[in-house]
Amino acid sequence: MGVKCCEEKGELLRLQDRILKDVVIYLLGDDDPRVRHVAASIVTRLVSRLFYDCDQAQADPVVAIARDQSSVYLQLLMHETQPPSQFTVSTITRTYRGYSLSPGVPDITVENNLSRVITAISHALTASTSRALTFGCCEALYLLSFTYPVCTWSTGWHCGFVSSPAFHCGRSSQHRSQARSYSLSQSQSGSSEDGRRSLIVGV
Repeated sequence: MGVKCCEEKGELLRLQDRILKDVVIYLLGDDDPRVRHVAASIVTRLVSRLFYDCDQAQADPVVAIARDQSSVYLQLLMHETQPPSQFTVSTITRTYRGYSLSPGVPDITVENNLSRVITAISHALTASTSRALTFGCCEALYLLSFTYPVCTWSTGWHCGFVSSPAFHCGRSSQHRSQARSYSLSQSQSGSSEDGRRSLIVGV
């Protein structure tokens, strides 16, 4: 039974990859712009529907779907039980969608799916030899950036910055060596200036 489940999950993952690469990305290179637009809009809807067991606590598609559905219903229930004043304020004010201003951390599963989809489209774009596929990949990336803004889903877009201690140490040592060489050059130039002045006075 366990071997059969593993085979079914493997088939599911291969089916997802085939749909993404052999169907959706293939249709992004269609000559008809309407077909490309539909394929690009399908890409944005696929991100939240992909399933990879390495991203799930319980490697089961049914449990993952139940978790997502229950979280949606719980959010709606919590929104209905808010105080009236807070509800009115939240409907009147418009929050700026800036960097790290989202109320919660983006879903890690969706962000990993977004990263996989963007990687597949980017590879198709860089390897593209047709104008239609280039236009289709650009439109798909545009719609993805509209649905999943880079300022909120920065890791999914491969735009994260990691502050490394070694990097700062290297930069500081580089600055110190530059400052040391600058001070040495200044002292050498100062001594040459003094020698030149004494030479002029002696003459």
